Amino acid sequence: MITPEELINTLSGGQQSAVTRLGKIPDDYVSGAATVIFDGEGVATTKTYPLIGGYVPAAGDRVVLQQCGHSWVIIGKVVAEPAPTAIPSGVILMWSGTEVSIPTGWALCNGQNGTPDLRNRFVVGAGTDGEYAVGDTGGEKTHALTINEMPYHGHAITVGSDGSHSHTYIDGKASGDAQAGTGTYGGQTWDSRSTTSDGSHSHTASATNTGGGATHENRPPYYALCFIQKL
Repeated sequence: MITPEELINTLSGGQQSAVTRLGKIPDDYVSGAATVIFDGEGVATTKTYPLIGGYVPAAGDRVVLQQCGHSWVIIGKVVAEPAPTAIPSGVILMWSGTEVSIPTGWALCNGQNGTPDLRNRFVVGAGTDGEYAVGDTGGEKTHALTINEMPYHGHAITVGSDGSHSHTYIDGKASGDAQAGTGTYGGQTWDSRSTTSDGSHSHTASATNTGGGATHENRPPYYALCFIQKL
C-alpha cells in the first residue's frame, strides 16, 4: 500500500505526482483542506492536505499532489481520458507486416474464418446507389481482346495475276473500189472489223495478318499488402 509518508520520502521537493491508487475526496472536506483516502489493496490511509490554486475537489476526484518542502499540497485533479473505442468485428485494414505477424484478434482475408478472400485482388467501393454491391467480384489479371473490342483498322491486300490470254481480230477489207475521206463511196461498202472475247477469268487476293493473339497486362502499378479483418 502506498502511504502519503512513502510518497514524501520518495519524491524530491517540488516534484508533481498523480496519485494513481486513490481516490476519494469526502463530501465533508473543510474549506482550504481535504482528506485524501489512498485506497490500496483494501486498506485506506487518510490524511488532510491543504488546497492551492483555487481547485475545489469533489467526491470521487483523483487529485494531484505536489511536494512543497516537507509537505504535500493538492494542486488539482487528474482528468481521465476517454476509454478507447473498441474496433468492431468485420473491420478490414491493410497490414504492412508479414502474414505470420498478424496481431491477435485479426485474421488474413483469405476466405477463411469468415473473411472474404482478398488475396490477389484490388478493392472497389460498394454501395446501394453505386455500380457494385458488397461481395461483387470481377475483372481479369490479363486479357485478350475480342473482335468487338478492337479499334477500327485496315489490312493490306495483294492481288495476283491469272496468266496470259488473247483476243481474235478480224481485219475486214472493202469490196470494190472505195475512196475514203472524200465523201464519195461510189455505192461501195466497207467490211466490218471485230474482236472476239476469250472467256471469263479470275484473280486471287489475300490480306496480310498482324498481331499474335496473346493476352496483355491488365493491372495498374501495384504494391502488395495483407488485408486483415477484425474477428
